[in-house]
Amino acid sequence: MSLLAPAFLIGLAALAVPLLVHLIRRERPDAIEFPSLMFMSRIPQPTVKRRRIRNWLLFALRCLALILLVGAFARPFVDRDEEPLALADVAREVVILLDRSYSMGQGDHWERATRAAREAIDALGASDRASLIVFDAGAQALTQPTADHARLLRALDSVTVGSAVTRYTPALKLAQSILAASELPRREAVLISDFQRAGWDGGAGARLPEGTELRTVHIADDDMANVVIANVVLARERVAGRERVTPTAHLVNRGGADARVAVTLEVGGREVNTVQAQVPAGGTAAVVQQAVTIGDESARATIRITPDALAADNAFHFVLAPDPGLRVLVVQPPGRDASLYVRRALELSEQPPFAVTVKRDGLPTANELERADIVLLNDVLPPAGQAGQRLVDWVRAGGGLLLALGDRTAGSTWSGPARELTGGVPPGAIDRVEDGGARLGYLDYSHPVFELFNAPRAGAFGAVRFYRYRPVPSSDARSPGAPADTARAAAMVLARFDDGFAALVERSLGSGRTLIWGSTLDGEWTNLALEPVFLPLVHQMVKRAAGFLPPRPFSVAGQIVDVAIADSAAVIVTSPAGGRVDAPAGNTLLTLDEQGFYEVREARAGGGTLRLHAVNVDVAESDLTPLDPAELASAVTPPADGRAAATTISLPREEQEKRQALWWYLLMVVLALLTAETVLANRRSARTA
Repeated sequence: MSLLAPAFLIGLAALAVPLLVHLIRRERPDAIEFPSLMFMSRIPQPTVKRRRIRNWLLFALRCLALILLVGAFARPFVDRDEEPLALADVAREVVILLDRSYSMGQGDHWERATRAAREAIDALGASDRASLIVFDAGAQALTQPTADHARLLRALDSVTVGSAVTRYTPALKLAQSILAASELPRREAVLISDFQRAGWDGGAGARLPEGTELRTVHIADDDMANVVIANVVLARERVAGRERVTPTAHLVNRGGADARVAVTLEVGGREVNTVQAQVPAGGTAAVVQQAVTIGDESARATIRITPDALAADNAFHFVLAPDPGLRVLVVQPPGRDASLYVRRALELSEQPPFAVTVKRDGLPTANELERADIVLLNDVLPPAGQAGQRLVDWVRAGGGLLLALGDRTAGSTWSGPARELTGGVPPGAIDRVEDGGARLGYLDYSHPVFELFNAPRAGAFGAVRFYRYRPVPSSDARSPGAPADTARAAAMVLARFDDGFAALVERSLGSGRTLIWGSTLDGEWTNLALEPVFLPLVHQMVKRAAGFLPPRPFSVAGQIVDVAIADSAAVIVTSPAGGRVDAPAGNTLLTLDEQGFYEVREARAGGGTLRLHAVNVDVAESDLTPLDPAELASAVTPPADGRAAATTISLPREEQEKRQALWWYLLMVVLALLTAETVLANRRSARTA
């Protein structure tokens, strides 16, 4: 026997009351009328203390009633480790997990899934509670644990199929936290999904509490036929000064039979071209579409294929936008054309196109800086004075600067703004003509400048010789992989000569950056300009210094983009479904969670469209290879211990006391005792009178 509230036993001190009642009482004298005493004052009858209890039965009834009353408030129950109950009679904590990934839109899967969730809600008993969790790549609890069926059904009606992939682990971890916090004796999880192998990563950390029953509802078909647009590649070229794009759609057939599909290109909502394609079973096909001339503004474009059961991967959206290119201002010394090789190399680029302007000596003016994305100081006098400070301020505001050190960059002339741009004074030139020239002994292939050369047959620097070079200041620079402390985080050595001196250093300065190259970019000091690696190296250095990122014609659902515009103005974002998202200045990160086109425009009245973001589904979800639900269930539920769980169950103390309700029977006995006490006391009083 146990007590749920033993503190109420303090009430047993009330047993002193009937004891005092029986030991102390006031005598009732008989009143005798006597005329001669009628004018005398009344004197209270003194209390006479009894020496013993005369009515033991009445005393026992009163004490027993008090003892039982205190016992009822203490909530007694018989503590059993296992309660022999039918599971159907025990209150349940139920978590319903509903898969809303885009593969659930195949055929009638979503209709069947919501019907299964509705049946799970309808099966809840009066004492059961349930929560509804929807999940795809992430998980969200639409309701807190509740016994309100109507609330659960309203939440279910608000759910639609999403555009993300399946991930089971986040949903199971959320279910774990809800079930672990429940005080109800039974715990149950209902997992409704099409059970794709691609969505299961082993479930590290996703283990349901002990005793939880996991019930799986498999929503899937045996027919796995599905043709997917896996990717679209855009080939750009310039024809007669206009930019043209040729889209190529890459198709994948996930089914076991050959498929013939129509591949249609739409631009601006208008059908442009249709190509018939044969995709072999389990194979791929590349379909080249008609070239499209890009206008001055961005346009929506979509490639569609013949619809099948899974419609989400039958359309691929992308944006046809003009390539803005990069404006390069080259400053070279007077007299000779030191920028001939650089200019020719930049003019050959198409992605992005470089608009090159050459200035002979003299630092850029304010107007020239305003019209440039990057400035190349090609073996010119170091920047100084007011013009030099103007260049420093321009870099700090986000500009890009590339410096090539040569004969005219003598160390004695470096001071003020020049030292701020390079972090130090370049030492004198080193002559390596006699030993056949220096080589590059170290390259950081993980950096954007050199990662292009890390691929096989991408170009080698072994034939490049530096007959003269000027070591780049690197005392405050760090090598990649080294700890980035405060003093050294602004600069990084990207390349070194074979004698250990820095050959290329990148420095951050405010919002911009500078790249300092320790030799010339012509044929004076090195043969680099004559080697095949020269053209891609110049392109990479210029793009890196300018902070160039190629425009993304499309994104994948779940990615985050910055929709900020110039001057930190607030913007309005319209989602593919037509919903409006306000993005105030300073809070412009947006999660692209819908398939289709997001439109970004200024929040001010009359603000035009600034840019488009095309969003596609992750084709990993299109792999419908099934996962055995039993495999998932065995991984996230504790093994059975062999006990007869169908007929016995361990109940919490509160639940055991609630079910036994011994306090109610004690109160009934107390009522009977008090009734008997009242009758006995009345009869005793009558006899005494």
